[in-house]
Amino acid sequence: EWHSLRIQRNTIISKEFTEISFDNHLSLDVYDQSFKKGKLGLVVMGDGGFSFDNLRAMELMTNRPLSRPSAY
Repeated sequence: EWHSLRIQRNTIISKEFTEISFDNHLSLDVYDQSFKKGKLGLVVMGDGGFSFDNLRAMELMTNRPLSRPSAY
């Protein structure tokens, strides 16, 4: 059985949040300044075999505003 894991950093009003989603459900949302840079590691435990597929790390940046400007 395959699962999806997503770790995403967001900046909202100059505060950086880390969001972790498992199978497209937000599992953890944390504000922690100790993780500014570094590496990502995956740890698995158990008796069975484990496989990873389509593992990607990418920087996502946009200048698109979060909301539309007010109508006049």
